[in-house]
Amino acid sequence: GWMPILVLLIIALIGSIIYYTYGIKASRTGVLRNYGHRAAKFLFFRNRNNYTEEKSNHSISDEKHKDWLDGQINPDAGVIISLFGNEYSPESLVELGAALNQRKSLQVVNIKEVPDQTFLDAVLIETPKIRSLKRQLSIVQDINKLKLDFESIVTHNVSGTMQVLSDHSKSDWLLISWDGRISNGFIINNPLGWIVSNINSNFALFKDNGVRYINKVVLAVRPNSKEIKKLIMTTANICKFYNASFTLLHVFSEDNTIDNLEEIKNNSDLLLSEYKDISSLRIEYSEDPTESVSELTAEYDLLVLGTPKKDTWKSMLFGTGKDKFAVNSACSVLRLTIKD
Repeated sequence: GWMPILVLLIIALIGSIIYYTYGIKASRTGVLRNYGHRAAKFLFFRNRNNYTEEKSNHSISDEKHKDWLDGQINPDAGVIISLFGNEYSPESLVELGAALNQRKSLQVVNIKEVPDQTFLDAVLIETPKIRSLKRQLSIVQDINKLKLDFESIVTHNVSGTMQVLSDHSKSDWLLISWDGRISNGFIINNPLGWIVSNINSNFALFKDNGVRYINKVVLAVRPNSKEIKKLIMTTANICKFYNASFTLLHVFSEDNTIDNLEEIKNNSDLLLSEYKDISSLRIEYSEDPTESVSELTAEYDLLVLGTPKKDTWKSMLFGTGKDKFAVNSACSVLRLTIKD
């Protein structure tokens, strides 16, 4: 009905008052300038498949920085791993990137966001922390025999930089560390939510719970998921890197019919037939899938999830908050967003 529109109008009125009394004096760009055009695109053009062109409103200096950034990224890298300085273990994140990678090289990008009034050229200095990070990653590179490129960059807009990385590279995956929270509503100024919604490549979020060795992986996915085949293939690739095995997990409610379960089991066995030596199927019954999966994660080292696709007015405005599976998991979590 009219209630969502009324809420939007009230929010717009409050926002206008705040902007003209305070925000107009601020020198740093805000959420509407950084993300507003994408919010409008999502709301008003989501049902128009032929809407593919997005207008650019970047300054000349920003465009030059994009061109510079483009030249620093290895175009042949299969996975781009973005570091922001708050990772639990950069080494584990890079190893996981290597597990996702199906090409010869990886790209690691250390990203630092600076205020708009700061000249980017003024902070392009290799700090002791960056030198230490490069040394740590060189050890990972030698142990796993990886071809790894490292770049440290600064930016005025993290989400914009991530957009550039996905637009101007031929990588298969973008990978970053994650704490289990996704506030992707356009009222919430959280770049991660916009990255997930707008990035143009497959996207992986890794919640590191301190598990050092990965031997047993569980893929929890709905049987009717459109991405189930790709999720299984990606999980199998990860297991081959770690020399691990994986379990395809389906959780059903008690009221499912026997015929329906038998059909799902046959379909799942068919999907796993290519990976018989490293895979198995597990079916559980529970009225609370979140609690059931959380209990089972104690038996595994890595939980692999797809991305839930639910768009409501509430989630569009205020975000989806926590991923309950990720937050309650006893093992590390990898959430995969596979683009069509």
